[in-house]
Amino acid sequence: DGKDIRTNTEWLLQALDTLLTNQIAVINISLGGPQNDLLHHAVRTILGRQVIMVAAVGDSGKASAPLYPAGYSGVIAVTAIDSNKRAYSKASHGEHVDFAAPGVAVWSARAKGGGDQFTGSSYATPFVTAAVAILRSRYPEEAADRIVQRLADGVIDLGKPGRDSVY
Repeated sequence: DGKDIRTNTEWLLQALDTLLTNQIAVINISLGGPQNDLLHHAVRTILGRQVIMVAAVGDSGKASAPLYPAGYSGVIAVTAIDSNKRAYSKASHGEHVDFAAPGVAVWSARAKGGGDQFTGSSYATPFVTAAVAILRSRYPEEAADRIVQRLADGVIDLGKPGRDSVY
């Protein structure tokens, strides 16, 4: 609408189809929304082709319901931390959270030129996507779940030992 950057299901599905058609191995989605059957079908198709999808968990607070596609099984769900490795206070929590990355006061380009500091899980997601892409390029024949395990094997556990709903 000229004031904000938005999408709808049709546009998102067209973009995902283009990525799949061009055999992209890792997809970053720095957005989230409600559960959507069409998006869910597309995500299952993408994951079934060994494409790795990384998505932002959203910034609706720790009591919020999961946003999608990060809430779908098999999608790497990313939350944000600050420079002191503390969880971003507005980031969504939940059992679907897989990794945390810098997402508070991160410099990024503006859609209409220039750049600024931004905060949110959408700004943390590209860090994880880049790490996954590096691993995918080093091990192009490995299954997606093995690539994700390699990433998990190399991270610092910031929360309670093992899996938790914050980090």
